[in-house]
Amino acid sequence: RRVLFRSNTYQVGSPLFQQVDVHLNKMVYAGGLLTIKTINNSAKNLYVQSLLVDGIEYKKRFFDHTSMVYGKNIVFQMGTEPRK
Repeated sequence: RRVLFRSNTYQVGSPLFQQVDVHLNKMVYAGGLLTIKTINNSAKNLYVQSLLVDGIEYKKRFFDHTSMVYGKNIVFQMGTEPRK
């Protein structure tokens, strides 16, 4: 994962975890919680097959900072082959 500071974006990559909950300061970020989960994550499944953000298919290969700080549920579906 890489943050592009000048553009305030986060590039999508292979997560190193099954789930992470980021508790946001509600006085600064109204969303309060950012949850990132992976399905089928393993040493063999290195490739992101699909992304869901709040249950909706997400096609971009980056996240912008502003949308993430309002609290989201992001789900990575992983697989053995790159998606086409």
